[in-house]
Amino acid sequence: MKTMLFVQNVRMTPQKPNKKSEKKRKKLRGKIFKFLFRGIEALWMLVQIIQYVLQIFK
Repeated sequence: MKTMLFVQNVRMTPQKPNKKSEKKRKKLRGKIFKFLFRGIEALWMLVQIIQYVLQIFK
């Protein structure tokens, strides 16, 4: 019975976001997007080169 009363009296306060971890997360997200963009750009250039080579051999 005492434990039930104790649990009822405890308030759940929303935790403040950790600013440092938010900054790290944003930096990491930016790096991932840059890496993905570079990868997609490299694939696009590869496709362009293959099309050019195929046109030459026609």
